[in-house]
Amino acid sequence: MPQTKQGVGPGNDPPNPRPPTPNVGPNTRHTTRVPTSTEDIAAMSNPVMDTQTAEAYLSYKLLCLQNEPFTLPHLTSILFHITQMSANIPLPVITATRAVAFILKKHSACEIAKAAAEQLAAELVPQLTAQLKEAAALHVDSINSASEQLTNT
Repeated sequence: MPQTKQGVGPGNDPPNPRPPTPNVGPNTRHTTRVPTSTEDIAAMSNPVMDTQTAEAYLSYKLLCLQNEPFTLPHLTSILFHITQMSANIPLPVITATRAVAFILKKHSACEIAKAAAEQLAAELVPQLTAQLKEAAALHVDSINSASEQLTNT
């Protein structure tokens, strides 16, 4: 068989390289993500643009307790309820939201424990100090009277 040289032509082109990867979108094997700053995300057009509209939105969607402050436990509860809003929410979004909710829950438990410890210390320290002073005064008095009895004998 005669050998023929394959030339460049329609069936003989080298394979096309991959198309350039997009700069935005989900972070998968074939894409790269350009980080967006928190300020840029907050500035994006959205019905919620500040704390006032955030509270109004959560109230409108019945995700928060009416006339209750937005404490860490309350916000944690809201995040857990958000994960149940729709079956169309992608699993990574639900998982990330739950992760934040659990971390907030941990922080709220730490804050509650810290506040309780501070309150106990604020209430107990003055009482303990007064009791210690009283007990020390009684001992000083008994030592003084024992000392006087020894000097008189």
